[in-house]
Amino acid sequence: MSFIGPNFRPPGQRNPAAGAGQSAGPNAAGGPSTAAGSTEPSTTHRAPLGADGTLSLATLLARQNPLAPAQLAQLLRNLLSMPRELVQLLALLSQQDPAAGQALLQTLLSEEVKIPLEALQDFLQGRVDKAQEKLLKLLQGNPAALSGAGEMGELMKGLSALSAQSAQAPTEALHATITLYLPFYPLHPPQAFTLRFEPPDEEAGGPEGGEAPQLVVYMETMTLGAFRVVILTGPESCWQAIVSHEPIATAFTAQIESALREATPLEQPTLVFTLQSGRRFTEGKAKASYAGDEGAAPVNAGSKAATQSVGLHPVGGVSARVIHAAYLLIRVILELDNQTALQQGRASAI
Repeated sequence: MSFIGPNFRPPGQRNPAAGAGQSAGPNAAGGPSTAAGSTEPSTTHRAPLGADGTLSLATLLARQNPLAPAQLAQLLRNLLSMPRELVQLLALLSQQDPAAGQALLQTLLSEEVKIPLEALQDFLQGRVDKAQEKLLKLLQGNPAALSGAGEMGELMKGLSALSAQSAQAPTEALHATITLYLPFYPLHPPQAFTLRFEPPDEEAGGPEGGEAPQLVVYMETMTLGAFRVVILTGPESCWQAIVSHEPIATAFTAQIESALREATPLEQPTLVFTLQSGRRFTEGKAKASYAGDEGAAPVNAGSKAATQSVGLHPVGGVSARVIHAAYLLIRVILELDNQTALQQGRASAI
């Protein structure tokens, strides 16, 4: 597991890879990555980043080398003037001090710290628009770059995809933001995840009162099957996730839990694994009682209305702890999936 944030240490290391506000190397924000359509580590040339991780657009105009996924994500974040780590972005959106160092995460994990998804959507959309304008000005007079060749073309495609996704709904803006901070951007099929806010699971023991919507993550992987993850909060820095998985992932649950605990020394997460047999998970269990759809009738899984439920979200904002927990679990599972795929590929080649 690679470096995740200012308060997280990589598994197997006693000391943090980098402290708050410090650089952890070229892949600190992205970690190890794989090239598109391959489980082998990327061998593409490194993007022209300065010592502080800043982006040189002028240099990009003259380059034709493809970007590795982690490099593309880092370049997009630099172009959008987004903080290096997701924890810092959450602090910015919740009007906390992003330079608070070790105290930052503990503050954000407070249940009182909420992130309005509408504010996140406006934040991302506004910066994407400005970044596109900046790139278009630089591309004028450079036909090769304007035609989509080289790294500038990849950046333009990435910005267009972010603009389209973030404009759909606040929940989609959250999905786009989490994806930008993963070291595997952009994800390539079959790897994928979606986010939904759903009524509490009675059997999962939801929040007190049983009315607050839960953030649910649906995941597809290359080697571990499908997952449905329900994020539940608790007092202080405690949180719990109900991880439903297919039989193929049973052998990996201990690794998922170990990697998560090693990556979050300041938190106390509890994972409850449940085996889901039979048909694969279906998104869309929905009761549209959240923002934008008050009093709506229940939605059947797989219906057109179910696909529109992506716009449903808590009106008062989403706990920073919940967002961060979802990000960690997505990253842990995808990284284990990539490692397993690499090992299986090497074994089959022998």
